[in-house]
Amino acid sequence: MSIPFDPKHAELLELVDTVSASLAFSALVTDAAGAAVIHVDGSTTNQLVISITNQTSGDITFAQLKGSASSGNCNLVLKLPNNQLYFYNAPAIDGASTPGTWELATDSASGGAGWVDTIYLANTGTCKLTANGTAGDTLSVVINYSGAVPDDPKALNIPVQLSYLNITNASGTPLKGTTPAQTMGLMANAGRPSPLVGSFVGPQAVLNDGTTQHELTLRMVNTSLDPLQFIVPPSGSPTQSYIEVAVPVSDVAADAVWALCDSAAWGSVTVAMAGSASKGWKASKSATTDGVITLEPDFSTVQNIPPGGTLELQFSGVVSGLEPGVVQVQVQLNRFALIGTQTFGAALEKSPLVYNNGLGTGMTLSAGTLGTNTALSITGDSSNPLTHLTQSGSGPALQVDGGDVSISKGLSAASATISGAASADSIAANSATVNGNLTANAAAVSGAVSAGSASVSGATSTDSLTANSAKVNGVISGTDRIGGGAASVQGYGTGGNAGVFAFKYDKANFGDSPTAIQIWNSSAMVFKTFIVNHPLDQEKHLVHATLEGPEGAVYYRGEAQLKNGKCTVTLPDYFEAFTRKEQRTIILTNIDGFDRIAVKSIDGEKIKNGTFVVISENPDSTQKFDWEVKAVRSDGPALEAEPDKKDHLVGGFGPYTFEIAKRKHEERN
Repeated sequence: MSIPFDPKHAELLELVDTVSASLAFSALVTDAAGAAVIHVDGSTTNQLVISITNQTSGDITFAQLKGSASSGNCNLVLKLPNNQLYFYNAPAIDGASTPGTWELATDSASGGAGWVDTIYLANTGTCKLTANGTAGDTLSVVINYSGAVPDDPKALNIPVQLSYLNITNASGTPLKGTTPAQTMGLMANAGRPSPLVGSFVGPQAVLNDGTTQHELTLRMVNTSLDPLQFIVPPSGSPTQSYIEVAVPVSDVAADAVWALCDSAAWGSVTVAMAGSASKGWKASKSATTDGVITLEPDFSTVQNIPPGGTLELQFSGVVSGLEPGVVQVQVQLNRFALIGTQTFGAALEKSPLVYNNGLGTGMTLSAGTLGTNTALSITGDSSNPLTHLTQSGSGPALQVDGGDVSISKGLSAASATISGAASADSIAANSATVNGNLTANAAAVSGAVSAGSASVSGATSTDSLTANSAKVNGVISGTDRIGGGAASVQGYGTGGNAGVFAFKYDKANFGDSPTAIQIWNSSAMVFKTFIVNHPLDQEKHLVHATLEGPEGAVYYRGEAQLKNGKCTVTLPDYFEAFTRKEQRTIILTNIDGFDRIAVKSIDGEKIKNGTFVVISENPDSTQKFDWEVKAVRSDGPALEAEPDKKDHLVGGFGPYTFEIAKRKHEERN
């Protein structure tokens, strides 16, 4: 007997199949770390992992499909009910998916990237899950994705559902159905560093006199070689991407240092957009929060900030009467593709002293009528100068019109020109010109001193320098001789064997050239020394003396190694031009071995064309060795080590003397 088919029975059978399938296996969607999370806003690759475990005692088989995945050709369907994600990069199957070979497609217009609410997964290989509890009872399908953005920027989580079809159990019964919705949290990942940078251009400070109006420009530039993409909106909706600029505005007295202005002054400020990439952008002040400006792009007109593109936010009518300080303007990029939300700052200064661009006077001090007050006071505790003026032109570095210059401590300058009189406890300068009188308790001048008259407690200098004590860091020059027409600076010590030295410009013997500058030290019983900090004991100095000899010698040294019993050593390329050929010596010292080694002559010369050859009687020798070459300089006359006193004119004072010139024949007689 046949029973008539009732359409209601089909719904019942489908419900039975769904229940049977849900009992046959369990399904879970997670990220790579096993958390129920979808990562959004980031530029790095993330993963969705679909895990399906066989709960039966028999095998479950996923049908092997042919062709690409689609809505009509798939085994699994991952759906986002009532939600969408925008993928800037198309999701793709990861090679770690197993078992089976899986294909992926989306319901976006391109089948990959774009707005997606459904992902189709098709097995094109062999995919069988073994009985529960065995090694092969779980399927893992891994989907790689990046640049995902939800359609609701305020959403904290979204549901996902997994549907399955084209699956059979061990008895061949088809399994199909849909799992209950699983809630996935949305986690905003840090995107790549924002290439948008910005600062104020033109005036970067405002005069805080409470009346002067300023025009300011905040320029933002895309420094990347790629466009800075906005989030693509669903059809007919605005993009989620925008920029928010926050200028500190406050009426609280304690905020006066860091705020630009108060709310009354902010009410008069207007804003507008400019710049190469400003087309399609709109700037508007917040109606509820002082200091906040929103920059919004019209996605139908502009979809990105191009490489090198600039946005300029122009402020007009800015007035500040708050106390001096630095204002930090915050710029926040909100929901940019692959960037997420990021912030950078741009600084402004409120000051009574501002730079006037394009005016004859570069700086203006807003001082007004001060009475007994000081217009500008600088107080500090530093080992460096508090005020440093550098003049690269011909004008004075400092000019004072009206009143006197009063210095209670010291005057220090690279160059000082004073039309009247100068008076200070101490004066230090590279050069000083005083048209009047110079008076100081002490003076240290690195260069020249020129004055009508100068009086220094430690030293007195007019046409000549005479003093109980004097210190000159530069050069004393003149035609009067310190022994002859040569210009020289000489130093000496007092008490015992104090170190001495002298520099002499010996034009008579060497001509007008750098070689005419000679360094002398010919006093007896004295070492030429140098002093440095002791490398091991902070309480001590380290003192070394120079090595001396009866010639103007130089040395070069190094390390080399024989190969097959031979080695060629190359000296600096200037060696031949710098040294005499005669009296060259070479010292060799073995390292870690005793092979006999020697210098081999080249055309009768130990050193030829700046090289010398070392050989061993052992033809296979690889002996390492140190070498040292000494030679006499060729750029001056030979040193006369034992001159007769009657043939030389000697200058100097104290225990220090040096040769000035050879005596003329008539002087010797």
